[in-house]
Amino acid sequence: MTHPSFGVCASIPIAVNYDSDGSRQIVHKRTQKAGALAVALRSRFALSGAETDIAPALAEGRGVAQISRARGVALHTVRSQLKAIFHKTGARSQAQLVAIVLRL
Repeated sequence: MTHPSFGVCASIPIAVNYDSDGSRQIVHKRTQKAGALAVALRSRFALSGAETDIAPALAEGRGVAQISRARGVALHTVRSQLKAIFHKTGARSQAQLVAIVLRL
């Protein structure tokens, strides 16, 4: 699941679903696109859940410190996860990683 403070596009309602108990759920394009991106990152590069949250956040222009604060983890943790993302994707820089994410 993608971290709620990270999104890849504007939140646009696209459908209304009803649960078995009759409660209504509005499906947003942002949720749908973020979910598709997470699936693509996991299946193509075997990224973990945390890594799957970090890569799109960088593509949105967030810095490592901002991601660390939003996730409530140490800066060192995000840097370590970023190194793992680089290894798994073959990216050598944050700019290359952003380009990879934007192509998905």
